[in-house]
Formats: sequence, structure tokens, C-alpha cells
Amino acid sequence: GNVASSTLPNDPMVLFVGRHVKHKGVRLLPEILAAARVSLPALKMTVVSDGPERVGVKTDLKRLGLTEAVMFTGSISDEELRNLFARASCTVIPSLREGYGIVVAESVSAGTPVVVADNPENLATSLVESGVNGFVVDPSVRGMSQGIVAAVAAGFALRRSTAEWSAQHSKKKSMDRSADEMVERLSAFARNRPLRRGKPRR
Repeated sequence: GNVASSTLPNDPMVLFVGRHVKHKGVRLLPEILAAARVSLPALKMTVVSDGPERVGVKTDLKRLGLTEAVMFTGSISDEELRNLFARASCTVIPSLREGYGIVVAESVSAGTPVVVADNPENLATSLVESGVNGFVVDPSVRGMSQGIVAAVAAGFALRRSTAEWSAQHSKKKSMDRSADEMVERLSAFARNRPLRRGKPRR
């Protein structure tokens, strides 16, 4: 809810949601957090899901003295995830490769801005309008950490424009979808009509 959102800047938290595998950029998280905490010493991170890279991530956090600043949740319910989106200042997507970007879509629809690595194979960038619902940033530790700092600094205003962007686009998306479905139905109807006269054309 909005109460949590308006108190965010005092207690900033960045969220990562995704399998702990190399191409999700999960190994960069400790360095990204360390760099962002130079400007935001109180910044915490929550890491959702699991995978083979978790051990490496935890080792790096320990080396950087950041174990206390990060919470690993493992697998969680949709409701728990919604609560985390509501509490997060932003969701970070350091992926090297990403298809449609379902986490970006979920985060933005929850009104939580996203910080997305501008990697050529990261298609999630197409869902982000920088400064409106998050930031597309240089895919480096420095770029990602600057995006997080910018998102936290923008605070409630960025959350509000993220929610507005989401409302506009989900309306447009469902309109596009229903138009597509209409075309589908009409063409199915046309295909199934028997030919009135003559032999069927080959």
C-alpha cells in the first residue's frame, strides 16, 4: 500500500527476483550493492528464488562484509512477492539475456520501478521508459548501482509515475489483445464457412 511507499526513502531496499544462474547477472549483485551503499549506507537487498550461483553470491557478500544487508528468501508465494514489490524501492534486473522480462512487467504493475541492464540480449529493456518507470542503465556494476541510487532518490514520485505508466499500458495491452482475438475469431469464421458453389479451390 501507499503508506509503505511514502516512507521508503528512510529504509531503502532493492529487490532481485530470478533464478541464481549466470545469465541473470546474479553474481554482480554483491558488487552492485556495495557500490550503491557508498551513497546509500542503509540500503538493503532482498534476493528471491534460488539456483546454483547462490553459494558464490553468498561468498562474495561475506568477503564484502554485506551478509547482514541481504535477505535470501528462496521460493515464495505470489502474495509474498507482491508484498516485497510493495516494500522495495526498486527491482534490479542485471540480466545478460532476458526474454520478455516477466519480472519487469510484474514489478512495474506493482508500481515498483525497475533498474535494467542495457545488454543487447536483454529484451526487458523495451518495457522501461527511463525516468518514468525506472532506468535502463549501462550494464556495469557502476551503471547498475547508479540506477538504484537514482531510483531511491526519486522516491515516491517515481513510484507514482510507474503505477500510472502501468495503468496506461495494461489498458493498451488488453485493447491490443482483444483486437487480436477479434481478428482470430473472424478469420476462423471465414476459414470454416463452406464454399457455396463450384468445386473447392485447391
